[in-house]
Amino acid sequence: MARIEDDIVTLSEVRELRGYQQLVEGHAASDDRLLAQLIEQWIVNTEAAAARYLDYKFRPAVQVDPAAIEKYYREELAPAFAAKGQPPLPLEAVQDQIRELLIQREISRRAAQWLEEARSRLKVEFAKPGNGP
Repeated sequence: MARIEDDIVTLSEVRELRGYQQLVEGHAASDDRLLAQLIEQWIVNTEAAAARYLDYKFRPAVQVDPAAIEKYYREELAPAFAAKGQPPLPLEAVQDQIRELLIQREISRRAAQWLEEARSRLKVEFAKPGNGP
């Protein structure tokens, strides 16, 4: 179906993913989407192994200052409690959880950007029907 660098994504891998999705979710994505998912998995597995996984790669660079924690508390957490008719927990009681949430958001943002950059660097060739990769 496709060649990524020196590896090949086969039709049987697409079929295996389709069967798994049908079993777990009751339906499967199109072959094009399944192939895209397999390519993304290849990128993540290959690049993450080289980077020793995403958290290890991005966490050291992520800094969350007290102002960001207070802003999240004021603009997101407190309104969520108010919408449920509950008083918010004190900031001091939840600041560590907020810090970790904000770190995870930034790691996710950086990982998505990294995935796009990795995808643009890779050589991906799609097989023409009937010709093989």
